[in-house]
Amino acid sequence: MIYCTAAPTRSQPGSRGGAQFSAFYRGAVSGITAELIRDFGATLKRLRPASRARKQAALASFLEWAHHQGLIASGPMTSIERIRRDPPHPRALGREPGEAILR
Repeated sequence: MIYCTAAPTRSQPGSRGGAQFSAFYRGAVSGITAELIRDFGATLKRLRPASRARKQAALASFLEWAHHQGLIASGPMTSIERIRRDPPHPRALGREPGEAILR
């Protein structure tokens, strides 16, 4: 039986963000379901969207690694709605404000 409580290694992508998930779920990797991931996501509501997106990406990366290693049959992240960050605001002035300054 394989458990996801092992110390993270470089061969496990996203292992740093997976530490919180491994504290949340101490079972076998094969027992990770979409429902479990949603429950974990609910514990992250206090975080900003960018932080939640990073943790979700780390978990998705770990599950993809586990799938390629043959530890799970399919990735449960496929049925999870991914957190998307708002696009950044432009940092430069537009043409009109720039021309107004130069006048």
